[in-house]
Amino acid sequence: MVDIKSQKNIIRAEVKARLALITESSKNEQSHLIVEKLRELIDDKGLSKVALFAAMAHEVDLLPLVHLMPDVDFYFPICLKKRQLEFRLVRSMDDFHLSLFGIREPVASCESISANDLDMVVVPACAYTNDGKRLGYGGGYYDTLMSQNANPYYVGVCLREQICEQLPTEDHDLILQRLITT
Repeated sequence: MVDIKSQKNIIRAEVKARLALITESSKNEQSHLIVEKLRELIDDKGLSKVALFAAMAHEVDLLPLVHLMPDVDFYFPICLKKRQLEFRLVRSMDDFHLSLFGIREPVASCESISANDLDMVVVPACAYTNDGKRLGYGGGYYDTLMSQNANPYYVGVCLREQICEQLPTEDHDLILQRLITT
């Protein structure tokens, strides 16, 4: 029998292989649809402080929301020690720099916010189920965030290639309140 950590690594590899096969056109089309659904959700709930993430090559591109919704404050994470995230306000692409991992992060001069003061956090992951279970990338940053900050509404966004029928879970794996996909 394969242990849960190995099961998770197998699923991550399978999902990454599926993502490697999608065209840039398909990814862009799906990202556009997801951004529109997310925009509607933010409007419908009247949210003003929303945490997004800067997408890696195979993830949904959420950056258009910064320009589409200028009245909303969008915050992006910085990874700190001990699986902690700090969220900083981003108003334009000039507010980003590349981290050591090659991920866009807000520059140090951007204003920070306590996670509990956010209205919503959009959570990245490698894979999701339709009922809100997620399989992250193994760092535990968002599981830590969700366990320590009950206030924000937690939403996942993903390409259809990231949907799995089932995912192995552990006690520390928390379930999202909503998933937006195509």
